[in-house]
Amino acid sequence: NRALSLAAQDPERAVFLALTASEIAGYLGETAKVADGMLLAGDLLLALGRPEVARETFLRAVSDLRLEPSKRLQGLVRVAHAERLLGTLERSADTYRKALDMAPPGERGRIRLWLGDLAAEAYDPTLAQATWRERETATDPVTANLLRRLSENQKPIRDAEPAAKDPDAAYINARLLLMIGDYRGAQEWMSRAAAQTPAWRWPAPLAKALFARMQTETPMRRKTQPSEP
Repeated sequence: NRALSLAAQDPERAVFLALTASEIAGYLGETAKVADGMLLAGDLLLALGRPEVARETFLRAVSDLRLEPSKRLQGLVRVAHAERLLGTLERSADTYRKALDMAPPGERGRIRLWLGDLAAEAYDPTLAQATWRERETATDPVTANLLRRLSENQKPIRDAEPAAKDPDAAYINARLLLMIGDYRGAQEWMSRAAAQTPAWRWPAPLAKALFARMQTETPMRRKTQPSEP
């Protein structure tokens, strides 16, 4: 995949190539490849700090009714991610819930993780923890462990623990520390999450945006800031 090989050093060019590949796949009637190209382009656009265009790209990817449900689910979750980065938190929550409704039980855990995290960002810890607690028995063990930690306000994940290998672990640690008021520790972990590679893999774009915000806010300002911009 030429677009993917260029994504790290020339993401703008990679966006163009991904969209071009998607267009060619459309001419060939290859529905899944059409979506793959647009999803990659949208991921790169999020990493480039262009969530509005990314959202439009993700919506185009999921608009084809011929698309298989699993691919549409991936796109819908990405729409919710983009809406979150746009600051439209209520719309993002609604989209995450739509994704939950269509997801098979085994895939709902990660969606609940981000839906709860969204509530935490909106200063509603009660809703966040309720969302994290409501997990299906089919949730994979690693995700179930993360959800349990978040719902019970447990200590951050240590490097020696199996959960530390999860690509979301650095971000989860930042959230856990924010919830207990350790702002400095949260900044350190958020910085790690923002620096993870590839830069277009969620939650790196979210961590990058939140870390930038944390540089200009004090803990007191965060407590008084409204949940919706």
